[in-house]
Amino acid sequence: MTNTPRLEGAASFTAERPTSSCQYSAGSTRQLEWLDGWTTQQVTARSLANALAADPALA
Repeated sequence: MTNTPRLEGAASFTAERPTSSCQYSAGSTRQLEWLDGWTTQQVTARSLANALAADPALA
């Protein structure tokens, strides 16, 4: 099973790779999907970090 560009982008964020590590052609649908996955993962991670900072009991 191959990953979708969104899953690849999310995994890249988790692996601390920059958006410039995307291998898809600039402006392509796949690049936009990859960037969406990367950004969504970033927002999720920041939201979780903010929630944990606000309420350490959640950890």
